[in-house]
Amino acid sequence: MNGFVRLILIFLTLFPAVSVSHAETYQEAVLRDAPVLYYRFESATNGTIPDISGHGRNGVLTGNASLSENSAAKELGNCLTLSGGADAVHVKCANEQKITFPDRKITIELWMRNIGGGWNTLLNADEWRSRAIHYQFHDHGALQFCVQGQRPEETFFDFASLPGLKKTRWNHLVLTFDATIRRENVRFYVNGRCVQTATVGTPNPAEEIAFTLGESFTLGNWRNERGFRGMLDETAIYDKILTPEQIESHYLAAGEILEPEPDAVTPLRMTKETQDRLLAHGVEKIAFIKRYTYTSNHYYTEYINSRFMPGGNLCFLDVKTGEVRDLCPEMTGGVFERMDVNFDATKIVFAWKKSDDEGYRIYETNLEDGSVRQVVPTPTNETALVARYRNEYHHGTDDMSPCYLPDGGICFISTRCQYGILCDAPDIFTTTVLYRCDADGNNLRKLTNSSVSEAAPVCLSDGRILYTRWEYVDKGAVSVKCLWTMRPDGTGSAELYGNDVNLPPTFIYGREIPDSPGHFVFTGTPHCPQSAMGTVIRLDTGKNIRTRDPMTYMTPYVDVQEEPGWHFLDEFERWQRDGGGHGPLFKEAFPLTMSEFIVSHKPAGEPFAAPAGYGLYLLDEQGKVDLVYRDPEISCWNPVVLQPRPHPPVLRGTMDETLAERNLAHCIVMDVYHGMENIPRGSVKYLRVLEQIPRPWGARRPNFDDEYDQQHAVISKDAALGLKVQHGVVPVATDGSASFLVPAEANIYFQALDEHFMALQTERTYVNYMPGEIRSCTGCHETPQSVQPADEDRSAMNVYRSVPEALKTAPQLPVAQHGETSARRVLDYAQDVQPVWDRHCLSCHAPATAEHPDRKVEGGLNLSGEMTRLFNVSYETLVPERRQQTEIPDRGLLGTVIGENHPKTGNVHYLPAKSLGAHTSVLAALLADGKITLENPEDQARVEKLRESHRDIQLSDAELLKVTNWIDTNCQYYGGYHGLRNLKYREEPDFRPIQTFESALDKKEFPLEIE
Repeated sequence: MNGFVRLILIFLTLFPAVSVSHAETYQEAVLRDAPVLYYRFESATNGTIPDISGHGRNGVLTGNASLSENSAAKELGNCLTLSGGADAVHVKCANEQKITFPDRKITIELWMRNIGGGWNTLLNADEWRSRAIHYQFHDHGALQFCVQGQRPEETFFDFASLPGLKKTRWNHLVLTFDATIRRENVRFYVNGRCVQTATVGTPNPAEEIAFTLGESFTLGNWRNERGFRGMLDETAIYDKILTPEQIESHYLAAGEILEPEPDAVTPLRMTKETQDRLLAHGVEKIAFIKRYTYTSNHYYTEYINSRFMPGGNLCFLDVKTGEVRDLCPEMTGGVFERMDVNFDATKIVFAWKKSDDEGYRIYETNLEDGSVRQVVPTPTNETALVARYRNEYHHGTDDMSPCYLPDGGICFISTRCQYGILCDAPDIFTTTVLYRCDADGNNLRKLTNSSVSEAAPVCLSDGRILYTRWEYVDKGAVSVKCLWTMRPDGTGSAELYGNDVNLPPTFIYGREIPDSPGHFVFTGTPHCPQSAMGTVIRLDTGKNIRTRDPMTYMTPYVDVQEEPGWHFLDEFERWQRDGGGHGPLFKEAFPLTMSEFIVSHKPAGEPFAAPAGYGLYLLDEQGKVDLVYRDPEISCWNPVVLQPRPHPPVLRGTMDETLAERNLAHCIVMDVYHGMENIPRGSVKYLRVLEQIPRPWGARRPNFDDEYDQQHAVISKDAALGLKVQHGVVPVATDGSASFLVPAEANIYFQALDEHFMALQTERTYVNYMPGEIRSCTGCHETPQSVQPADEDRSAMNVYRSVPEALKTAPQLPVAQHGETSARRVLDYAQDVQPVWDRHCLSCHAPATAEHPDRKVEGGLNLSGEMTRLFNVSYETLVPERRQQTEIPDRGLLGTVIGENHPKTGNVHYLPAKSLGAHTSVLAALLADGKITLENPEDQARVEKLRESHRDIQLSDAELLKVTNWIDTNCQYYGGYHGLRNLKYREEPDFRPIQTFESALDKKEFPLEIE
């Protein structure tokens, strides 16, 4: 994020106050450290509260604010009582008394006892101005501290929850903020101890701009809103950073705390009826995780921007006795993510984060002897990665969400691929893909190569891995996080369900239902603003997976009907949208039968990020929940029944070792016409092989100059967000078959082309082939349920009784298209398409210049190659503008162009042949000289009219191919992620370099080392 603005919510773990005696009084301890303001709230004269710091900044009681005898300790005397609303202490300073912090260091110290009422202002400058201070508390446990930026629009709010805070208790709170350093510049102390550090971003630690409380400020409300309800005492402000020793001495000086410590909170446990139901299913032991609720703002960013809240453990629940115990008591100082139980129920593998500044790592505990070991070694260059790629959040590597495999190995997700999320302008969010290793952590290897994140792998009873894959290839960027499967060696990846289902946007935590083949359960969640909470959905893959028919909502009163947030049914059966998630939410259903599931669940009331809001419940298919176990102090997650299960078979794909050595795979298409409607046999002549390239960390910029519409390194204008490259074309045999080689470990997808190399159909997903993998597909728009038809029209070819034509010769690599010299090439508008306009169009579609005074811009269509801030004039003129931030009209010349960000939750439905690309384009049809007839009669009439004035335009076949190829591949501008884009860098040597195929694939910088 840019600017000085940062709003932080810090999660604190409170420690019990202790009874002590101390020679120094509290007032003496505070004054010894020279505050610039100090209110004791002992007395008021005519409503005026004296500032005993000696600086004369007296305050005035407003509203019903009063003093009372309810302080935390005898030594502290009276306190300030506020009932909300306009109650406050208002301070107005003379100019010479105005509080500023020239050294850009501040400490705020106070005692607080909150009794509820939403947001409660502690301290704020009255003006919402540059460098002004705002400090608030929420009764659900959030602290909000903000130093306002130079511009009001820079303010950023990020509400979250504070675990363990007792709103009816007195607590000594101290905040320190040092703006002269970048890392860990905020510290929070509770009852004398530092419980949390955090980082508030600053533009430049050396920047000598003071922040301020201004000429007037307020304790207790913000513009007569967000009034504090409760009591405040001993409020002091310092223009320096108090040391931990000073802060502890202040706390100890308060003496005996008057209120007794609360009794231990008793966990909530199941009834005898619920216990009997579980035991009837053979459930005697449940493993689960205790963890404060994540506070991330996207379903997949839990490890990136959730506040670090150490506590909790990997736990065991004995259903018979109700006993709960920690399995790894020595690891209480970190955060547990997800876990899995091995097939013998003797070991548990889990992910654990040791500290705020370290990544998650994979560990395993042996249930028989209690031993714990780290399974996957930390990368040897982790320190270098952190130093190079840290970008506001932790940016080393993270290994998470492990599961056991039938061959003894472990599968997990990891950021070791070093990719960045494509739709993330700040380039803060990192991509997780699937990895695997042996049981001892050796033979670590990547199973997938996705550009955006994968999540929650789990092993099925048939030996496959079920996981969530996020993807967008010419689809809405937020819509499709669907369920996929693959073999444990990475081969045979295939969609299970959801690749063209719009809502819910996210299908996650999938599990198979025991003894119910083809049935699964998963959590349907929004993309944001949360940590993958939502509704429980049962899935029947025996139904048409291209529809919503397979889904049955187990919790029909919760849904995701639009982004962001949730919808909940109210008492009148009306849907109410709630971005705060105050309704009932669910996560991680573990199926016992088709109708009963153990779930992590938050009842209605608290917001989605309530730190202790979630417990374990038994859910039935009517949506009724019954408590299994809940700890009022911390949430419970990831329930897994702890009992042996059959070992699944060890699956392996068909492999060719010779191809594996060349990092290639063999792809066989049995019949491209299968599933392709309204395309006559013989029309498809070629398959174009394309690849979506992930964005490497090495392509990160130090600034936002090259950002456009959430693309940190811009690739296109309002079209695809990820880079595409082309591997060439392969011929399609007369029977519709094709056999060819493709690169392995790449995101490969195809286009079916006609004789003019124009796309008839585009595959809007991809396959990660493993080295040496041999796999076949039935045809276009295949589903896992596809069965080869035996219609009479093709019986003469005997294609299902003999070898397909394409298999009668050895598979070859794709070849160059007609008129091109290389099969493997980048897609670069400035190098491919602009020369066509320069050669044929500028006399009528470019402004006059001294060299060409007769030029004109007919119809307002400017096709000149003059560079703009990030693109050029012709590109911005032609490509539809979707952001409604410019006066450039959509001229409707390119046909259907998919904007992956517009809409984000859209463009996922199946599109029949000729729905995209050149066969929908007025421009392509105009230039193709009769090779294209548009199906839309209005567009075709427009083409005929335009031909009357363009008869002299004759493109060569090679030139036409450059134009149609560009349109067919969704109008990409840049051919690679590397190089400076912004026009202000035009004199730099790396400004808009000509990309080669090799440079487009180049990760650059910091290849990951694995030992």
